[in-house]
Amino acid sequence: MQTQEARMHDRVPFTDQVTVLATPSSPPLKLWANNLSEGGVCIMSNHPFRRGDRVGLRLKRGDRELNIPVGEV
Repeated sequence: MQTQEARMHDRVPFTDQVTVLATPSSPPLKLWANNLSEGGVCIMSNHPFRRGDRVGLRLKRGDRELNIPVGEV
C-alpha cells in the first residue's frame, strides 16, 4: 500500500457521484468519489474490484461530462 508521501500527484477533495463501467455486459455502477488527482480518483465501492481490473468512468460536473474509456484499478 502506498503512503500519501509516495503519490506522484496531490489529491484534492472531490465528492460526487461517478459512473463506473466494469464490463460492457454489466450495468453501470453509480458510486461516490472521495478525491481525485491528475493520476487517479478514489472511489468508494462495495464491489469486489481487484488491482489491475480495467474500468471506464464517467464524471459529471454541471453541464460537462468527462468520459474516461479505460482506467486501471
